[in-house]
Amino acid sequence: PVEVIRNNASGCQANGGDLFGGPFIFDSVGDGVRDTIAAGSITVANSQGDTTIWVVTDDQGYILGLPPMPSVVNFDNPGAGTCLIWHLAVNGIDSLVGLAPGLNATNLQGCFSLSNPIEVIRTNASGCQANGGELFGGPYEFCVGDGVADNIPAGDITLANSQGMTSQWVVTDDQGMILGLPPMPSAVDFDPQGVGVCLVWHLSYDGAITGLTVGENANNLAGCFSLSNPITVNRIDCSAPMGGIVLSEINSNGDVEIRNTGATTVDISSYWLCNFSSSPRYEQFANATIVCGGDLILDPGEIVTVTSVVGVNPADGEMGLYTTNNFGSSAAMIDYVEWGSTGHGRSGVAVGAGIWSTGDFVSSFSAGQSIHYDGAGDASSDWSTAAPSPCTSNRPVPKSLAYTVYPNPSINSIQLKFEEEDLGGVQYSIIDEMGRVVASGNADPNSEEYHNIDELQPGTYYLRVVQGRAVEIRSFIKL
Repeated sequence: PVEVIRNNASGCQANGGDLFGGPFIFDSVGDGVRDTIAAGSITVANSQGDTTIWVVTDDQGYILGLPPMPSVVNFDNPGAGTCLIWHLAVNGIDSLVGLAPGLNATNLQGCFSLSNPIEVIRTNASGCQANGGELFGGPYEFCVGDGVADNIPAGDITLANSQGMTSQWVVTDDQGMILGLPPMPSAVDFDPQGVGVCLVWHLSYDGAITGLTVGENANNLAGCFSLSNPITVNRIDCSAPMGGIVLSEINSNGDVEIRNTGATTVDISSYWLCNFSSSPRYEQFANATIVCGGDLILDPGEIVTVTSVVGVNPADGEMGLYTTNNFGSSAAMIDYVEWGSTGHGRSGVAVGAGIWSTGDFVSSFSAGQSIHYDGAGDASSDWSTAAPSPCTSNRPVPKSLAYTVYPNPSINSIQLKFEEEDLGGVQYSIIDEMGRVVASGNADPNSEEYHNIDELQPGTYYLRVVQGRAVEIRSFIKL
């Protein structure tokens, strides 16, 4: 035989190969019956590469999915339109850039090769060929009510695979009530909307539809239309305790230090301290004795220390900070700490206020010592025992919560690699493209533990990491 050896001029020897099979036509998508390509109906020949991946795109090249094999894809879900199936071969998967749903396969970078595509044509069983498409991006989280505009950056949400004579962006609440019909997601300022959850959708329709009105429910739309998957926008209140008045230090001698972590000046003379650990003891700041700090009108970053009649038992106790003397009200409590044990008199109020966790407590401390708050969150891990330091900042140089997900893409497990190892109280949640939490747990920045994702379906997921009120979100791909 005569051997013919083919080398790539670029030096990259990856070859996506040649695909045989199809085209495939599904003429009843949207009827709830799975539309799949039979296993073995597509064959690949002549491929070469360290890693091979199946890729599904729309007819414009936008990546819709990265399935383990074509036969697992249910084409009933995407709605009407055309898909392309490719076989990708890669040398050096860690160096490949651009392989993620929502990105365009024409922008891949690295040593790779794509095969010829196999066409999948999808038509709707109802005769309506509108397709809202698939959205990629988010989920998003904004601190609302602070007067600072909260907009999704232009271009941050990607739309693929849409089809219809008319299209419209739709914003609803989590019950489907239509809140707005913006020209694009980036035009929406979520700050004035208050605390809650918004969903961003893309709507495609042919002809006339009814129900597309602010105040109506999107579940009642009628006509030839299709809605995309939603992108979740969480609107949260970040005003307390971070960004406001907080307990900063509790001294065994009874002194209590208060710090203004917000951006505006606050008069705390009408605020209250409460210690209900054994018997009710409380005092308004106007009646307390100032140890240092000048006065009770705290500028941003300013500290004051007072001696209060509520008392401190370093072996076991609690301290609550209130805006009023309604001590049973979670709305009135703005900060809290308990030590030595859990379940003190106002512990349940703090849990209800979202500023403490059931069963959590700081270790007891000794006479002549204090417990110091580091300004990082609402957990016992944010408090530490140290020598008293009245009117001196306890807050360390902020640590970075930045991290990377490795490997990405991944088949079985992922690892979180943090830039800072000395972090405590870190939690994570994995969110799918529908905004659902599919896994959660604790993350240890000091370890190299892997988190199992073997049971997740192939696709794009979002990893939300939280420490106190600091939040970082990354995306990863499950192959």
